[in-house]
This record gives sequence, structure tokens and C-alpha cells, in this order.
Amino acid sequence: MPWILTGTVPVHVKFVPPLHRQVETEYSKVLKEAGRIVSRKNTPESETSALLQRLKPHLSGQEKDEVRGKLKRRISTELKAGGISRKARKTTTMVFVNLLIEGIEMTHAGTGASIILYVKCGSVESLFSLREMIRVGVLLRLLSDSVEQFIQSRIGIYLVVRAKDYNLCLSYLSSVPGKFANLQSIE
Repeated sequence: MPWILTGTVPVHVKFVPPLHRQVETEYSKVLKEAGRIVSRKNTPESETSALLQRLKPHLSGQEKDEVRGKLKRRISTELKAGGISRKARKTTTMVFVNLLIEGIEMTHAGTGASIILYVKCGSVESLFSLREMIRVGVLLRLLSDSVEQFIQSRIGIYLVVRAKDYNLCLSYLSSVPGKFANLQSIE
């Protein structure tokens, strides 16, 4: 499992009822391309990176909202320039903005028995943020909105992260100084 060695966790997006295979493949391609666009534009000297650096804990709520708004406009502009359709852009933008704010990067999207999002956490703290986003339902809501906008229909979805995958990633990230805690299950 080479993806674990980079601090990447697979997040399985399951649909009830299952999506038609073609729709699942098309949506996966949109997410993969959007992830590539966002990753290419998030370099150390980019405006995106500068905005993320401004999100410090000492900012007021209003200041954080202003920075988030600028980040949202920036990501949306990048996705538009990259050819992401209007119907997918708004909600997909919110998925990526929220991941980036938590220090998480989507590195790949593929299909299997579901859509599998590979998300890279650069630190133990960002991995804990991913766990919290899943635990409280933030990531589920963002992805639900994105899927429903894409397919123009309401559908049930749920997320599965295998404890084994999470703990392998945590073990990798903890090999450098940091916190360590095993995950029992967030499935």
C-alpha cells in the first residue's frame, strides 16, 4: 500500500442506492481533475497558499470569514479556468476549501465499489481534523451537496474510512515528533 507511506488515507464514498457506474465514473473524474487543479495552484508562492497562511487562530471570526471568502473565490476561479463545469464548481469548491483549511489535500479519486477519495494529511493534526470532519458530518454534507448538484438528484451517501488505513497513516505521521492515538473506527 504505497499511498500510506505518504500520509494518504482512502475515504470511500458509498451511495444508497448505488449510482449508475457511468455517473460514478464521471463524478470521480470531475473530483480527480478538480484535485489536480487545486494541487497545482497550491504552491508555496501561490495566492492560495498565502490565503491559507493568513488563517491564524488570532484572527477574529469576521477576518476568518473574509479570508475564507477570498479562498473560495480563488479556488472557484481556478476550477473554472481548468474546465470544471458550472454545475459542479460551486459545491466542489466548498469541498476543496474546507479540506485545504484543515491542511488536507485530495491527491486522487477513483472508482471501485464506490468512489474512493485519497486524501493526504501532512501532519497528525490534519489527520485528526479529517477524523473530526468525518465524525461530525462536515465532509459527508459537503460531498452530499457536491454529488447531488452533479447528478441533479437527492441520494443517500455515507463515508467509510477503515480504521486500519487511518492507523497506518497515523503511524507514518507519528514517526516524526507528534501525537499518537489509535482510531477504533470511524466507519
